[in-house]
Amino acid sequence: MKTTQKERQTRGLDALGTALRSLVHARMRAAVDGRDWLPIYEAKESARLGRPYTARPDDPRLMLRILRFERGVFTEIEATQRAWLDELVQASNRAAHAIDVEQRLADRALDTMVLLAESLGLEEAAHEIGRLRALGGVEVVTTEASDDDVESPDEIVGTVSDVVTEADVTEGGEQVGGASEFTQGDGLQRIRLRTGSVTAEVVLRGALNYAALHNGSSPIVAIEVTNNGQATVPGVTVTIHLDPLGVDGETPAAPLAVELGDVTPGAVVEAPRRALTWRLSQAPFVQLDEATTLGMSLRLEVGGAATVCRTTVRALTADEWWGSDHTDSIVAFVRPNDPAVAALLKEAATLLAERTGSPALQGYQAGPERAVQIAAAVYDAMRSRQINYVEPPASFERTGQRIRSHTEVLEQRVGTCLDLACAYAAALEQAGLAPIVVLAKGHAFCGFLTEEQNLPEPVVSDPETIRTVVDSDVFVGVETTALCAGENGQDFEKAGETTRSWWTRRVDEVRGLVDVRVAHRWIRPLPSVRWEGALASWKSCARSSPARCARWGRPHTCRAPSRTLPHESPGGSARCSTCPTPTRC
Repeated sequence: MKTTQKERQTRGLDALGTALRSLVHARMRAAVDGRDWLPIYEAKESARLGRPYTARPDDPRLMLRILRFERGVFTEIEATQRAWLDELVQASNRAAHAIDVEQRLADRALDTMVLLAESLGLEEAAHEIGRLRALGGVEVVTTEASDDDVESPDEIVGTVSDVVTEADVTEGGEQVGGASEFTQGDGLQRIRLRTGSVTAEVVLRGALNYAALHNGSSPIVAIEVTNNGQATVPGVTVTIHLDPLGVDGETPAAPLAVELGDVTPGAVVEAPRRALTWRLSQAPFVQLDEATTLGMSLRLEVGGAATVCRTTVRALTADEWWGSDHTDSIVAFVRPNDPAVAALLKEAATLLAERTGSPALQGYQAGPERAVQIAAAVYDAMRSRQINYVEPPASFERTGQRIRSHTEVLEQRVGTCLDLACAYAAALEQAGLAPIVVLAKGHAFCGFLTEEQNLPEPVVSDPETIRTVVDSDVFVGVETTALCAGENGQDFEKAGETTRSWWTRRVDEVRGLVDVRVAHRWIRPLPSVRWEGALASWKSCARSSPARCARWGRPHTCRAPSRTLPHESPGGSARCSTCPTPTRC
């Protein structure tokens, strides 16, 4: 009987959990003088979380969490082991809610289990998990999960609808037809065309913005053709044209022609990723004052027959974030090298000198306590600006919104929750800390890590993993709207307390925790735009990124042995130009 990838990973976790259970039981029992530790642990967790908590001793994830967070008991656990534990909690939560598990993710999880087991001297478990790892793809197939594991339809990202209308077709000629287009929770459109026996499905982004183009993201996500006939069809090609855009009527790019060659009967051919690379000019998007639509023509050609259909995508302004696409693209709007951030940090350094005797913004070099002091000083420096809060548009976390530059927020003293979160995150990153942007239903705020660590993944969206992160002693949430002027303003400590309701009663409304410093390794911060008459010029405020991270959508979890990424100083000689026109900055 074949083993699925999910079963393979789950068996490895069960083997690790069984080995950990005796270790955890002995150490936790000794910590409470030989008493039954489980009800004591449940009572402590219930008090801390503010809600009833029931522990399942047969759950391997409980063993991982206890080993990770009960530092007073497991004093020998090192930072590298804690990183492995964080990763395994995330991997197990992901598997529990996924329809299937990719082999590369199962392999990675099993590799981490082996590393952890060996580091703890659990040789038998390491051997058993290693055997599961050795299976690889030899006898393993991926199948759908059981009904109990499948989430509700609105929670599943990337599901293709069955309701797709094919374009009208004329045999032996060219027909301009309609095609269904629909944008789902993943921000993508799917369009299906048919010429003769060949069907092509094109997946494209529902919107394009300057942030995506600045980071080399192609508007075409996937192209797949299927030959439903009985004979091989020659020379299948999909060609995509863009209409002119902007005040100058410039076409953003030359047509993209994707040649898929001859397709045999019953074959399904997917275009290679390199064939979908389509570099669009950024200039027309920089010049947009308001979002508009961009026309697009798609043409499926098979021999002498062809089908053409028309569709549109949203073309967003340079300062507009598209929330339905890559969640981590929000970090393009976190600009640590903005001159307004440098001025803010000078004020924060002055506060630090008054409070501690040292103005140093040295990140984590002086330990967690100093990291908190730095974050508090930055918060108070922003609060002294008397920034006026304005409400964001409804459902911005799904549809996106225009984000003010840090200069507008800090000098013109106005901002939405998302504006404030991005500005505070930029200052923390420039000060050497690891900021976390929290995106929730109708709201956004910030947080940071008190130690030199990363989140288990660049974007953490699983509720259980979110609880694991925020329940740790290395994450501090900060309600950034509380630093605004008015009667609702709060000091730094109360701003942290205000975020607690999100982790207890409202955790299901949290869309994701975004690790800004890690995401900045492949998503460059946007440059600021300076207008001279009708022309725009800009300079990048980004740090260089590795070539392997040049395009969004590639795997981006660090594979260093420690499972953490070393801190990179956000300094550099690049500086942004600033814009006197708020609507175009």
